[in-house]
Amino acid sequence: HRVDDTTFEFGTKLYCVQQNRKLFTSRLAKSFSAAPAEAIRIVADLDSPAKFVQQAIAMGKQAGGGAQVEAYLDLIDNVNSITITADLKGDNLLTLTADGKDESEAEEFRSGLDSLLGTAKMGGQMALGQVQGVPEATKIGKKILDSLNATREATAVRVAIPNPEGFAQAVLSLQAFAKGKAKAMQRMNGIRQFVLGVHNYHSVHNAFPFAVKDQNGD
Repeated sequence: HRVDDTTFEFGTKLYCVQQNRKLFTSRLAKSFSAAPAEAIRIVADLDSPAKFVQQAIAMGKQAGGGAQVEAYLDLIDNVNSITITADLKGDNLLTLTADGKDESEAEEFRSGLDSLLGTAKMGGQMALGQVQGVPEATKIGKKILDSLNATREATAVRVAIPNPEGFAQAVLSLQAFAKGKAKAMQRMNGIRQFVLGVHNYHSVHNAFPFAVKDQNGD
């Protein structure tokens, strides 16, 4: 639903047609005001629409994924709000802040988030192993992976991914490396197709589609 020239509401159709709907809850407004003025700011109030959040969690569990996924979904119920900011030109590439319902639940959320980040680190390290040909990207990638840790202060849980020096250049180098890999893969696929075609021709005609000289030049 378009509110004005700069604001959109996202929600169910039933919510968007309600005349007394509120775009900003007091918690949402407070969280948004406290968020760093980054290029992208996303704030979610999870406490005011608690019934809707519970239904979303239940739907996520029904979708399957195992006990571990269900445990991560349950963590959502530990926080009142989540704020995500991102800016490729800022001090931090991405910052996530969650406001726990109390210190105990905030710590439980921090612990679960740290476990999830640990899994992301392992996946990231495997990905870095594929780009050893771009040392600057590998170095920056390791710095970013090392920063994937959740900290807590009172009820606030925070993850901040700093913007390392040379990040933009590393992204460009990585793009060039990926394009080179794609071209090499394309050439290799062409060779495979050629060999397969020769093999199929020989299977049908018991001969190669071109002259093959022996050691004597015949």
